Amino acid sequence: MNHSTCHTSCEQVNMNHSTCHTSCEQVNMNHSTCHTSCEQVNMNHSTCHTSCEQVNMNHSTCHTSCEQVNMNHSTCHTSCEQVNMNHSTCHTSCEQVNMNHSTCHTSCEQVNMNHSTCHTSCEQVNMNHSTCHTSCEQVNTRWRVREVSGSKARSTQGPEVGQPEEGC
Repeated sequence: MNHSTCHTSCEQVNMNHSTCHTSCEQVNMNHSTCHTSCEQVNMNHSTCHTSCEQVNMNHSTCHTSCEQVNMNHSTCHTSCEQVNMNHSTCHTSCEQVNMNHSTCHTSCEQVNMNHSTCHTSCEQVNMNHSTCHTSCEQVNTRWRVREVSGSKARSTQGPEVGQPEEGC
C-alpha cells in the first residue's frame, strides 16, 4: 500500500513516494518521478520526461512524446490515453485510469481505485473488491497487505502485496 518500489518489468501501483524503474508502469499518489520508458501517473507536481507518459493531478507540464491527461471530466478519444479522476469512459485504444466506478473496455488498461471490473484484454490493477477476467493481471491490495516500516519497502517479485479475491 505504501512506500514500495517497482522493479524491472513489473507494474507499480503504490500509494506514496515510490519510484518507477525502466519498463515499469508508475502509478504513484504523491511526488514521484517518471524515468525513461516509464508511465508516470502522479498525483501532485510531477514532471514527465521524454518518452514518458504524464498524468499529473495538478500543475503539470507535458513534454515531448508525453501524453497529458487532466483531472476531471475529460474524454479520451481514439489513440489517446485517458486518466481521469471521476466517472470517465475509456474508448477503444485508450488507457483508462480512473479513481472511481469506471469501466475498462477492450484494449484498455484499467487502473481503478474502487469497485471496478476488468474485461478481456485489459490489465486490472484495482485497490479494492476487483475481479480479474481472462488475460488480465490482477493486483489487489485489500488482502494480505504487508506491514512496512521506513521510507521504502522493496518487493523482489513486483506486485505481490495483494491477495486477489478471485485469481486469473
